[in-house]
Order: sequence, then C-alpha cells, then structure tokens
Amino acid sequence: MGDVIMATSALEALAERFGPGLTVALRPHLFPLLAGLNSGKNLLPAGRPRSLKALLAERRRWKEGRFDGALLLTRSQESALLAWISGIPLRAGLLDGRGLLLNAGFREPSQPRRKGREPRRIPRYMGDLYADLAALVGVEVEDTRPRLAVLPQEEEEARRVLSSLGLEEGEPFFLLNPGAAFGASKLWPPEHMARAGVELHRSLGIRGVVLSGPAGEEQELALRIAASAPGKPLLPAVGKNLVRLGPLKAVVRKSRLMVTTDSGPRHAAVAFRVPHVVVMGPTDPRFTAKHLEECRVLRKEVDCGPCHWKECPYEHHACMRGIPAEEVVRAALELLSSPSSLEGVKGEGREK
Repeated sequence: MGDVIMATSALEALAERFGPGLTVALRPHLFPLLAGLNSGKNLLPAGRPRSLKALLAERRRWKEGRFDGALLLTRSQESALLAWISGIPLRAGLLDGRGLLLNAGFREPSQPRRKGREPRRIPRYMGDLYADLAALVGVEVEDTRPRLAVLPQEEEEARRVLSSLGLEEGEPFFLLNPGAAFGASKLWPPEHMARAGVELHRSLGIRGVVLSGPAGEEQELALRIAASAPGKPLLPAVGKNLVRLGPLKAVVRKSRLMVTTDSGPRHAAVAFRVPHVVVMGPTDPRFTAKHLEECRVLRKEVDCGPCHWKECPYEHHACMRGIPAEEVVRAALELLSSPSSLEGVKGEGREK
C-alpha cells in the first residue's frame, strides 16, 4: 500500500504524458488506491505467477494490450520476465539482477550489508526513485508528493462506518493505526498504543478510531487496544465496521490526527496533509524521508537497527518498545500546535 501511494506522483505524471495509452498493472486489492486518479482509468490485474500455467495466463493478458513499452517500478523478477516473454519492445526499470530481461534502465548505488536484512541499495525516498524511473520514458515528475482522490461512494461508506462506530456527522476524531503488514517487527506494543490513545482523548477532548486490517489477528489487536482504554474513548473499526481500502482514504482525510506505525495508512496521511506521528523501528527512515511537514517520526537508535527483519531476532525489540507513549503524545500535541499542521486540520479540503 505504501509503495503504491508513494508512486502516485510518478503515475499521474505518466498519465498526463500518455493519456489513455497508459495502463497500470497492479494487484486487484490495491485498485481503490488509484480510484479517481487519471492513472487509475486503465488498470490491469497483476499477480505473482506461482506456476507455468499462471505465468502463461498473465502473458496472454499482457500480449492482448499490445504495449509499446513497459516501465517497471518494482524490483520483481516476475514482472521483468513477463515483459520479456510478452514481446514488449521497450522494457525499462532497475537493472539489478534483471539486465538480461530489460533494455533500458539503471543500477542503484549499493552499500555493504551491516545489519540483519538491511537493503544493499543506499536508502533514499521511494518517490524520488519512481521519478527517476519515469524519466527513462521521457516523463518529468515535478512534485513527488503522493496524490489520492476520494470517490463519492467511498465517502458515503466512510460516513456509514463512522456513524456505526458511534461518531456523529462532523464529530472530530483521531486515528490509531497499530498494524503493519510488513511483519511483527514494526508493531508498537499495544499497551503503548492504548495509553497514547487515552492521553490524546484527555488532551484533545475527542475520541479515537482504531484501524485494522482484514486479518483476524489484526482485528484482535484493535479490539485489545480499544478494550484496555477505560470509558471507551477508543472505537475499534473491526467486523462489520472494518474500513476497506477505498473508504480508508476518506476516513484518513476526515481525521484530525493519526498515530501510526510505519505502514500504508501513514502515506495516505501525507497525501491529505493530515498531521501524523510515526512510530518507526526496524526500517531505515530514509526510504520515506520526504514531505514530512505534517509529520513527526519517532525512533530510537539501537545497535541492531535498522535491520529490516520482519520478526525481531532478539527478545528486547528495543527499537519499538523503547518509544514510550508519553513521547508520542507530546509529539502529537506539538505537531497540532504548529502553524503548518493547523492549516491542515481546518477542514476536509486536503485532497490533491
């Protein structure tokens, strides 16, 4: 989710250049992220073929498009192989490990791996990488800030979910986003998240909505956080009130503040200029270190990080457990009192 949102500036620049000639291949569950954008008008379902039969079926769809070129924004070997076996004349992208399949591109500067699964490439903001890739096909990306749009039906479903949670129309609220599809290493202890939510409720006088992914363990986490807050100031968006990806954009845009792990919804907050505090642990902050005017990134320097392990190999998980709730609350309140953030919370007109 996060990578797609950070790529939207490049995708919109490509759409402006190629118009209806642009087709974006994307996993179907991510289609709502591009809904309402010019780059979301022609979408091609893309997967990760696990068999020869699936690969040939994917190749058939690609060949039906009669594409003149393929710009690959991901590093996957599958997409490069598909472009090659589909006979697409121009195949551009990152050449690392795929040079035989592509005929245009560049290699990223590398560094020795020192910790865990630390990437060998030198970290930089992903939106800048996507802009450099767009330049391979003659497209200039002038502004790398993410872009998202909200459709009327997404707005309506968001309104229904918030009402079902007990929020009145127009009632201000903040968001807690405890999950991370990347892995457990990105999770902030739920007791910390609950304590931060309670303190924000007391300080701001508004209730919080606890977001959740569709997986059972994620919903259980949201319920656990909400249940540990006395007086029910935290509302778990689970079950029939689960916020799907399209309406999530509207919910984020309506919110006054988000406290989040380093996961997809934080990038929606960037797109809509919603003030947000990111609790970051195992991942290198340089991959997302841009357009942070309405953001505070909190992290602890530890000897073992940033490691990029999906599961912490140590019992201490110090990079996340070492960030107290009080520090997050203080950062959130300071953020809300800053002039740039006050501009962002005056209303819902933050769509880009």
